[in-house]
Amino acid sequence: MKDEQGGWKAADTALWREHLHAATMVGRLAAARLAVELGYAIEPDPGPYGRLGHWKIAGVPNEVMDVHSKRGAEIEAECKRRCDTSYRARGVAASATRKAKRHVPEGQLVERWREELESVGWPAERLAEAIDVAAARAPGPADLRGRSPPYRRSPRPRR
Repeated sequence: MKDEQGGWKAADTALWREHLHAATMVGRLAAARLAVELGYAIEPDPGPYGRLGHWKIAGVPNEVMDVHSKRGAEIEAECKRRCDTSYRARGVAASATRKAKRHVPEGQLVERWREELESVGWPAERLAEAIDVAAARAPGPADLRGRSPPYRRSPRPRR
């Protein structure tokens, strides 16, 4: 848009950014509610830098999170190689190390994931048990207005 002084300006993206952040939070809240309705307990997940503002399923041990965070480990390794771990550097490293995805049938993926869990001492059955124990110990959801919860956490169905 041309202003009084002449020249051109870029669009003011502040409002777009606010809408993006609001939509992201709504999605996170909806996912958290669904997880609780399905019988999972959730807990805050601030992420590696303490600013993620997300949540995670309670009872999932760090070893399991690490084995299924290969992409994050790749990005972290690239940042260390470049001696820059800033937020911007993580974005650059993510782009630089991204490989083309190839289709792998779901059955092969599940089999591989089960093997990876077993390799770190967390077979799927043990992991499910740890998640169930955490859910049983967690307090139920509370209504912020002080009324009884609109829904109750029910036991998660066994697979």
